[in-house]
Amino acid sequence: MLHLRSVQVLTRLLATAALCVGLQGPQKPHLILIVADDLGWNDISWNNPGVVSPNLDRLANEGMILNRSYVQPICSPTRSALLASRYPFTIGRQGNVIWPLIPTGVTLNATLLPQELKKWGYDTYAVGKWHLGFCKWAYTPTFRGFDSFYGFYTGSEDYYTHMRGYSYYEDSQLASASGYDFRDNTAVNRNVSGNYSTFLFSDRVDLLLRARSPDTPLFLYMPFQSVHTPLQVPENYSNIYHNISNNNRRTYLGMVSALDEAVGRIVTSLKETGHYNNSIIVFTTDNGGPTITGANNWPLRGNKSTLWEGGTRGPAFIHSPMLTNPGTVSNRLIHVTDWYPTFVHLAGGTPPDDIDGVNQWETLNNKSLPDARDYFVYDINEANGMSAAIRWGRYKLIVGDPGPSSWTPPPDLQKSRTFTLRKPDEVTVRTDSKSEEIFSSSIESDETSKTNRENRNNNEELIKKEFDKAVLLDPSFNDRNLNSQSEEFRAIDYDYNFLGDESKQENSNGYIREVIDEDSKENSIFPDKNHDSKNWNSLFRKFPLMKNKLYRNSYAFIDMALKYFENNHIDVHQLLHPDKKDETWTVDDFINDQHTSDNEIDWLFNSANEQKDDKLLRRELKRRYRLASGASVRLTDFKTVQDFINSKVKMQLYDVEDDPTERLDLVEIQTPVVKLMLTRLLQEQPRYCPPDLPPDDSKGDPDNFDGAWSPGWC
Repeated sequence: MLHLRSVQVLTRLLATAALCVGLQGPQKPHLILIVADDLGWNDISWNNPGVVSPNLDRLANEGMILNRSYVQPICSPTRSALLASRYPFTIGRQGNVIWPLIPTGVTLNATLLPQELKKWGYDTYAVGKWHLGFCKWAYTPTFRGFDSFYGFYTGSEDYYTHMRGYSYYEDSQLASASGYDFRDNTAVNRNVSGNYSTFLFSDRVDLLLRARSPDTPLFLYMPFQSVHTPLQVPENYSNIYHNISNNNRRTYLGMVSALDEAVGRIVTSLKETGHYNNSIIVFTTDNGGPTITGANNWPLRGNKSTLWEGGTRGPAFIHSPMLTNPGTVSNRLIHVTDWYPTFVHLAGGTPPDDIDGVNQWETLNNKSLPDARDYFVYDINEANGMSAAIRWGRYKLIVGDPGPSSWTPPPDLQKSRTFTLRKPDEVTVRTDSKSEEIFSSSIESDETSKTNRENRNNNEELIKKEFDKAVLLDPSFNDRNLNSQSEEFRAIDYDYNFLGDESKQENSNGYIREVIDEDSKENSIFPDKNHDSKNWNSLFRKFPLMKNKLYRNSYAFIDMALKYFENNHIDVHQLLHPDKKDETWTVDDFINDQHTSDNEIDWLFNSANEQKDDKLLRRELKRRYRLASGASVRLTDFKTVQDFINSKVKMQLYDVEDDPTERLDLVEIQTPVVKLMLTRLLQEQPRYCPPDLPPDDSKGDPDNFDGAWSPGWC
C-alpha cells in the first residue's frame, strides 16, 4: 500500500506530465492571474512577517515563492508586457501610464493573451483595473479577447465612489475633468457606488465561478485596484496595525490585509465550485511600491517608476496542486512577459514567435533544468533623457538616469529594528507552511497571524545577528532619524557575498568597520560617488578575496557572453573594435585588450566629409555634440560601444546576485563586462519604438458622455 505522501507526489507528477504534453479538453488547467497594484517588496508577509496577509502567505508557502520575479517600473507598461508579452519599449508603452485623456492604447497589432487562449478553448474573464487604453472600443477588454469585463478603465479612482479626477493642460491653460468609471462589460454600472472595490471584485469572481462548469478551462485575469492610491480601506483593517504611528503606512497595510481577505474569498470559491484542484494561480505586483505614499521596498533600492531593484523586483508566487515541488523558494529569473507563453503552453498551444517572454513551467518544476532565461531588458526610454537598464547573467547595467536612488526603511522600523536575510542564491524548502528564512524587516502587531509569530520566534537568533550586523556596518544607526524618507542607509542588509570568505573568517567589528569608516571620508567605495583606482586598490588590499571573486565572476560571465555572440553569429571584435583584424577572440584577449581605435567613432564623420554631404555632416556633428554634452541624447546616437564610453551619459554596473541591494558600483573595474553588456544593449536599438503618448484630448471629457469615462472619442 502506497504511503499517502507518495500518492500525493505521484499525483503531482502525473498532472505535470499531462500538462507538458498539452492535453486537450477538460484536463486543461484553469489559469488564474492575480495582479496587485503598487505592492512593494516589503509589503507582504513572506518578506515582512509584520504584514497580516494569512491567505496570500498560505498560498505562497504552500506553492512556490518567486524570489527573482521582475516587472516594469510602472503600471500600464507592466500590464502591456503581461498581456502582450512584449517589452514595452518595442511597442511604445514604456515610461508612463495611459492617462485618461490620452487618445491611445496598447497597439492593436498585438495579439493579447486572452485572444490567444480563446483559440485553445478557454473562457476568459477580466475583473478589476484595465488601464490599457479606452478612447475607442477596440482598445477595451471585451474587444481584446475577454468574454466579460467587470471593473474600471482608468486608474487612481476612488475605491467607494469610483470617481476619477484628472488635471491637464489645454492651450497652455490648466484644465480638469472628472467622471465615474465602473463597467459591467460595456455598460456603465452606477449601482456599485458606495461599495469598496476590492470586495466588489472578489464577489463578482464568486458569481462567475458558481455560474459556470469547471469542465471548461478558465482564464481569470484579476488586476486589483489595491493597493494603489488613494489610500482608503475600512477602518477595521487599518486598526490591525494600531501600533504603527505613520498614518499612510497604517492605512496602506490595512489595504494589503483587505486585499488578502479578497484573495482568500476567491480561493474558497475556487474550491467550492470544483475549479481549485485543476488550477494554477499566479500572483504578482505590477511594479515596486511608491514609498512616498506608504509602500515600502526595503531593503531594495529605489521605488515605483525607477529602474532600481525596488522599482522592478516584486513579490510574486505560483500556487497549484500540480506543482512538483511545493513549499519552495525559486531563484529562477522570471520576467513579467513570461506568463503569456507559460499560460499558452499550459493551454496546449504554441506561443507566437514575435514575443519576448519564455515558457517557465518546466524549469519551475524541474530543478535539474537550466534557467529558462538569463537576460531581460528592464526598460529603454529616451523621452526625458537616456534611461535604460538590462540584466544579463549576474550583472545589471544601467545607462542614464534610473530615477531616485535612495534606500527607504519602513516608517515602523524605528520601533522594531529587526532584520532577517534570505541569501540571494539560496533555495529554501519549507514544511508546515512556515518559512525558515525571511528577507525582511519586521514590525510588531497584536493582530499578527500565528504563522508569522512562529516565524519570528524561530528566527529570534538570526534576527539579533542581523540587527547587530546593521549596527556594525553603520555605527550611527541607533542615532539616525529612521522616519526620514530621503536618508540613504549604507549596507544594513548586506550578506557580504561580495567580500569573499574572509568576511566570515574575521567577524570582528573593527575589521569590517575599517572599510566602512573609509566610506565616510573622501575615498568612497559606494554608489553615487566617484571611484578611482586608488580607492579600489585600497579596498582590494583589505579584502584580497573580494578581488579574486569579482574577477572570477567576470571571467565566467565573459566566457558565457562570448559564446552567446558566437552562437548568434555576431562578430564581437568587429563591433567593439572595427579596425581589429584578429580572426579569433578569447576571454583572455578580451580582458587584456583595452585598446580603443581613434577611428572607431569617426567612420560616419569621415564618410560624410568625403561625400561632401553637408546634411549628413550636420547630423553627425549634432549627434557628437549630444554625446559629448549629454544633453537630449538619444538611443540612436550610439553607433558603437565606444560611443557610450566616450559620452557624458552615466553608467552603473551591479552584480545583483551578490549585491541585490545595488550598493557597490563595479563600472570602474569591470570594463570588459560593461563593454559586452553595452554590445547586448545595442542589439535592442533596432527594436526601439518611441513612447506613444499623444497630448491630452478634451473630447474624452466625461461631461461629453453623461459624466462617465467612456470610449468613442479617438
